Amino acid sequence: MNKILSALLASLLLLGCGSATTVQEQPSEEPVVTEQTQQEMPDVSTKVDVEAFKNFKVLAPGGAPALGLLPLFEAGNPIDVVDGPDNLQAALTGNSDYDLIVAPTNLGVKLASLGKSDYRLLDVLTWGNLYLVGSSIEDLTNPDVKVAAFGEQAVTGLVYSKLYPDLKDRTVWYPSVAEAQAALLSKEVGIAMIAEPAATATIAKGKEMNLDLKVIESLQDAWGDGGYPQAGLFVKQDFYKENKAAVDQLVTYITEFVDEANVDSSVVTSKIEAVGAEKLSVPNAQIVTKTWNNLNLMVSKASDVKEAIASFMGLFGVDSIDGTIIE
Repeated sequence: MNKILSALLASLLLLGCGSATTVQEQPSEEPVVTEQTQQEMPDVSTKVDVEAFKNFKVLAPGGAPALGLLPLFEAGNPIDVVDGPDNLQAALTGNSDYDLIVAPTNLGVKLASLGKSDYRLLDVLTWGNLYLVGSSIEDLTNPDVKVAAFGEQAVTGLVYSKLYPDLKDRTVWYPSVAEAQAALLSKEVGIAMIAEPAATATIAKGKEMNLDLKVIESLQDAWGDGGYPQAGLFVKQDFYKENKAAVDQLVTYITEFVDEANVDSSVVTSKIEAVGAEKLSVPNAQIVTKTWNNLNLMVSKASDVKEAIASFMGLFGVDSIDGTIIE
């Protein structure tokens, strides 16, 4: 009888261990629950209150500045993308209904300094995307090699002239980057200043034509300090005061996207395809993704980079930027 009782007790203990094991193994299903929960959780960027600013009307030039606004297209903001400075200047100086305007820093700040605009610089979005494309860096010192440049009196031309005064007599000025690109591909010149992503597109086109082209110098590196404040986000002071929280949320939304894209540019591909490369004035999603880091997008609060802005504005005869930025 003792042996039988012992055997029964042992069996009960084993069953007890088995039950304990079953209970302990139940949490093994938790990763599935956790994964589902993670899938339902919003991205970091969606923690921003998109509803607070998605109706803000925005105006921006095509190219790199418009690319920085990709999350706003996704949020549903009404955004007008234009080519050339004329529409931007008219909006900055007229009775514009745009809540936010992305414009060349020199244009917006100079108009503000002259008292011709109610818009003020809130953030710098891009820090230059100009590159010299050619066959060899040695051609920069070859007096027989001509250089194509564009926008002689615009940002591009003034930055180029400041950085390369020795190339003045060898420079051929063209009205647009497309014409400078064409001059290089047709061998009218040996070097061309071209903005990304058009620079990479030019190199690819050259390869098809058996031309060995490459980036031989970055104007941003030549400038130093990470580049120059090329384009920024402008807002009317009164509008900013009345909508500060919402505008700050918008800037955070853009900043999070740009920071993420600077680490992993693949995140921009689907966004560009959704908006349309043509609307953004860029070659295509693949080229932009490949050249993203060369676009030099980085959101910086204007009041934190006043020295860089002041130095840059010296190119345009602006001695003081007091009162032109949102503090």
